[in-house]
Amino acid sequence: MRPVSEQLELDGFAEAGDEPVDAPAAESVAAPSDGGPAPKRDRSPALLLLTVAAVLLAVGTAALQGWRDLAEQRAREEALVRDIARTENDVRTLHERIERLQADPVTLERLARHDLGLVRPEDLVIVFPEKVPTAKR
Repeated sequence: MRPVSEQLELDGFAEAGDEPVDAPAAESVAAPSDGGPAPKRDRSPALLLLTVAAVLLAVGTAALQGWRDLAEQRAREEALVRDIARTENDVRTLHERIERLQADPVTLERLARHDLGLVRPEDLVIVFPEKVPTAKR
């Protein structure tokens, strides 16, 4: 490794108190030595414009897709919130029904008779025969 002062001299810088180091002249770097026309630039403005437009198109497409995904997820979230509210309402209704069944014997008997077809031992049950369809002649 070279000492810092030596590296600075090589780069065109000198330490305080040293004699100035000759840096290459600006004209020799910028202008060609044969006096001919200046070299053409490698990048044309049309290529640069095309590149910028392509990048903007890619970014715009990605942003549009992201916006669509966000709108879709928000709609899904709203649907889920509605489903949760509906389910909570159903749970509340079922809890109320359980409380009525546990606290009210009349409601319990009515449901047992109607839904399950149960009868009391002292009830008189009459069973009617089912109608059998007759064949048409």
